[in-house]
This record gives sequence, C-alpha cells and structure tokens, in this order.
Amino acid sequence: MIEPAGASRIVFGALLVVVALSLASCSDDVSLSGYATEVEEVITESNSTLDAMDEAITGSTSLDDMQQYARDRRELRHALLDDLMAIEPPATVADLHHEAMEAIADLVRAEDALVARVLAASSVEEAANAWDTPEGRAARTADERTIRLCEAAQDTFDRTEAGEEYEDLPWIPDDMKRVIRVALGCRAEDR
Repeated sequence: MIEPAGASRIVFGALLVVVALSLASCSDDVSLSGYATEVEEVITESNSTLDAMDEAITGSTSLDDMQQYARDRRELRHALLDDLMAIEPPATVADLHHEAMEAIADLVRAEDALVARVLAASSVEEAANAWDTPEGRAARTADERTIRLCEAAQDTFDRTEAGEEYEDLPWIPDDMKRVIRVALGCRAEDR
C-alpha cells in the first residue's frame, strides 16, 4: 500500500498554512498562537508515526504485512482527524478550520476506500497495485487537493522571501511570526 515512487504523501500542513494566512488580518489573539501550536503538534506526531510505518513496510513482500500496514494507516488517519476536530479554533479562524476539517475528512474517506481495497486483496501484487485502482486514484486526487491548497498558501510566503519580510514589522507580534515560520512543509520532502 506504499505509494509508488515519486507520488506525493498526504500532508496536513495545509491547515497550518491556512491559519498562518489568516494572521495578517488578526490582532494579538494569543489563542490563535496556542491553536497553531496544538495543530502543529498533532500533525507532526502523525507525520512522524506515518514516516516510521512507511520505512518499516518498505520492501515487504508479505500480504499480511501490507494489510496490517493498511489497517494501521487507517487507524492513524482517523486518530489525526479526531485529534484535529477536538481542537477548538479561535473565532478568527473558525471558518477556515471547518473548511480544513472537511478537506481532511474527504481525504480520510478516500483513504478508507483504498484501505478496503487492500484488505480485500488476495495477493501481494493486488495490494501493491491498489494505488492504480479507482479507490487509489480517488485517494491521490484528495491528497493532491490538500497539497495544492498548502502550496498555494506557501507560494504567498515564498514571494515574501520565506517570511523574512515580516521580521522587521514590529506590529506583527513575535508569536505570530513563529506561526508563519511553522507553516512550511506541504510535502514530506520539504519538512
């Protein structure tokens, strides 16, 4: 169930970027910084666990191992969604939080269908080729949608010389500058 070489990984940095983009219109809302920190911690933990799972399954030729990986990945995705939904956003980003949760929920549903395909596989080849099925393509499309959202926001920051432009703006509180900096990493290779 590992994605083919070169395929993008599902990364939930988009939520952080959306939060950071909203900072330009916010005052010194301390709870926004706390919210961003909570979101970052949940995402970082999930990505670390998935990275370790991916490394452990790489090269496996066991159908049982591939199916267990799929089950574990599904469990991790649902836990991520539950953890993110449990975070109460400040009013300034409530709408954005809701939109991000909908996108992530769509992604989880698409991966659920892909996992079901892997669990129904009767051979290693069938499980390994799951990304080339309608369920795999739907999961990849949901993945790409999340990454495009993240990269569009990232592009905005890149045009400001990776946030350096914000360093000399005294009206942006330091904790908000930090949030802008942690909003990077739309793809695994960028983390």
